[in-house]
Amino acid sequence: MRPRLTMIMFRTFLARIFGLALASGVLLGTTSAAAQTDYHKVVGGFSIYLGIVPAEIVKGHAQPHPEATMHGGAKTAGDTHHIMVSIINDGSGDHVSDAAVEARVGEIGLASVKKKMEPMRIADSMTYGNYFPMIGRGPFKIDVEIWLPTESRQLKAAFYFTHPSFKAPR
Repeated sequence: MRPRLTMIMFRTFLARIFGLALASGVLLGTTSAAAQTDYHKVVGGFSIYLGIVPAEIVKGHAQPHPEATMHGGAKTAGDTHHIMVSIINDGSGDHVSDAAVEARVGEIGLASVKKKMEPMRIADSMTYGNYFPMIGRGPFKIDVEIWLPTESRQLKAAFYFTHPSFKAPR
């Protein structure tokens, strides 16, 4: 019973952190492009936020739980990560809920995997996500492409990620 309680507490913590990041993004995204971080980019008047969670977090859910089967389910726990993207219109502060989103993920210099990011709700906001293999030490490049029905152009953002346990040589 204890591991289930821990998983629920961790999921609640993640949802609150992601929700806080999204809420603060509404404030930070309208100030300037200088507020960009490794997990936040401003492109063409839209803030794009990136979230990465190891698949082990989701894989432990029982089958009736929606997270156990979303995006077809986590295939392998050790090297798979759930990547999420949230998009906010900086002009209105609204979360974008009608985008088509794709991501290409791969270790720099090696082959990458491209997948459609599926819509999902987190903290009452539309987010897009899917599972990606992230084998190796990294760093990984995550290219995000977004098509909005209200825009005639495609939005693109590149993010970089290194596993927290990996320490780059000095």
